[in-house]
Amino acid sequence: MTEKYLVDTNIIVYAFVYDDPKKQEISYKLLLNAFNDVNANFSIQNIAEFANVMQNKFKLDLNSDHLRSIVYDLRGTNSNILYYSFDTITGAINICTESELHFFDALLAQTMIENGITTIYTENESDFKKVKGLKVINPFKK
Repeated sequence: MTEKYLVDTNIIVYAFVYDDPKKQEISYKLLLNAFNDVNANFSIQNIAEFANVMQNKFKLDLNSDHLRSIVYDLRGTNSNILYYSFDTITGAINICTESELHFFDALLAQTMIENGITTIYTENESDFKKVKGLKVINPFKK
């Protein structure tokens, strides 16, 4: 892949959740590729959401040391970690108003826009397609 892209939280989560082997396999491969791809990006929001979902929703056999290790691995990849600012938040508010997108999806979209990223890998097609200029790739669709 030659263009910059963002890997959404659901892809990261599915790579570590075992209840759908096909999604896990696809997500795991995408995540491994992202680790070695300078065009891959994660938002700090994605990493925080991942930690929250794994710790609270799935309550898998990940102890806190293992979860911290995964989080550090995400930070230590060749990919970029994107951060947001107060301006990003106000931009997200504008996106919410224009597209009726949930705030945290709008925050992620605004973070992408500010960083010149127009492609997102996500299962959440319907919401991100509401944002003008974003290309949404659902890796589970064939």
